[in-house]
Amino acid sequence: MREVDLERGEHLLYLFHHECPHCAAMSPRVSEYTKDGALPPVVGLTYETSGSDVNSYRKRYDLQVPVQVLPPQTFIRITGEGSVPQLVYLRDGE
Repeated sequence: MREVDLERGEHLLYLFHHECPHCAAMSPRVSEYTKDGALPPVVGLTYETSGSDVNSYRKRYDLQVPVQVLPPQTFIRITGEGSVPQLVYLRDGE
């Protein structure tokens, strides 16, 4: 996966977990967003997930996005209470 600088430019953050049924329902739509050149690039964020689980999830939903696996406490600081899925617009790190 490529390194992504979230401090520069626009991004859509897709916060998800591979065991979440709501994320599974939203992931096909997010996959379509990745193919829309008018939208910012999508970056996935998840927590406590193995690399093989991330790769299987990306393949299942055709998510051609980089995914960063975070420690649970970091993920909760970003999401507020840890609920997923969430799609967040980010510009220059904010």
